[in-house]
Amino acid sequence: MPWENFQEFGTWYAYDDGIEHSVWLTQMRDRLQILHRLLKDSGTLFVHIDDNELGYLIVLLDEIFGRSNRLYVVTFKQGSATGHKSINPGCVSTTNFLLIYAKRKEEWCPNRVFTARDRDTRYNQFIVNVNEHHTKWRIVTLAKAFSEHLTDDYFPCCRASGGGSVCTRRAANATKSPPTTTPKRISTSTWPPPGSSARNALPSSAPSTAAAN
Repeated sequence: MPWENFQEFGTWYAYDDGIEHSVWLTQMRDRLQILHRLLKDSGTLFVHIDDNELGYLIVLLDEIFGRSNRLYVVTFKQGSATGHKSINPGCVSTTNFLLIYAKRKEEWCPNRVFTARDRDTRYNQFIVNVNEHHTKWRIVTLAKAFSEHLTDDYFPCCRASGGGSVCTRRAANATKSPPTTTPKRISTSTWPPPGSSARNALPSSAPSTAAAN
C-alpha cells in the first residue's frame, strides 16, 4: 500500500518509493497503532510488503500487536524472471509477502475455506531399499509396502522375498510328505474276556461286532 500518497499538514506528497527509511518506519508505526486500537479483539490485520522492509515491519508489528499474535508470514509469487530481471547478474526476487496478525489470538476465529484437489499419485509409492544407491531403488506401491511391513511385524515366520512376502513355515511344510496313519483295528476274538459275559465285559466304545459274540 503506497503510504507515501497522503496529505499531511496541508501538504501533498507524491508517491516516492525511495522515502527515507526512518520516516517510513515512523509513518507505519503511527498508522499501525491506530489500526490496533480500531480493531476489535477478534479482528485480523493483513499487510502486503516486499523483501526490502519485511524484516523491519515484522519487528514493528511484533512490538504493537505482540509477537504471540503473529499468525502467518505468507510468501507468494509476484513476478517472473523476465525483462530487465532476466539480465540481472545476481539473484532475482519474484516474491512478495503477506503478514497476518490477530488483535487477540485466543479470540481469533477465521472463516476457513477448503478447496478440492486431485489425489497426488506420487504419495502412493514407497522406496523399499532407500539406504542403497538411487540406481538400485526398488519402488512398490504403498499398499504393498504396508502389507509387507505388517507381515514382518505380526508374522515372524514370514519374510519379504523378491516381489512379495512368503511364509517360510508354510514353504517348509509344503516340502514334507503328509503323514500316513493306519487306523487301529480291534480284534473281535478278544471279546468277551475269558470268565465274563459279553453284557458285563463289553465297553461302550467296543465295536458292534464284538457284541454279536
